[in-house]
Amino acid sequence: SGLVGSEMCIRDRTLIDGEIIEAKMVAADDKGVELEWKSREKKPTGKGKITVVNDRLLDYQSIKQTIVLITF
Repeated sequence: SGLVGSEMCIRDRTLIDGEIIEAKMVAADDKGVELEWKSREKKPTGKGKITVVNDRLLDYQSIKQTIVLITF
């Protein structure tokens, strides 16, 4: 797909709170898309936070809305 590698905001139908994921689309096929994003989470032990790379596979039926982000 021409949008692979693009940053986008995706609203997932399956999430109860209507969470919006701001992620990079790393792959797409006829079944769905694979998203990857970074988040800051608490360390398992001690103080501070660490950056974690998250990924999620979404099938097209579970995507409610997608917005492609354009940065200048």
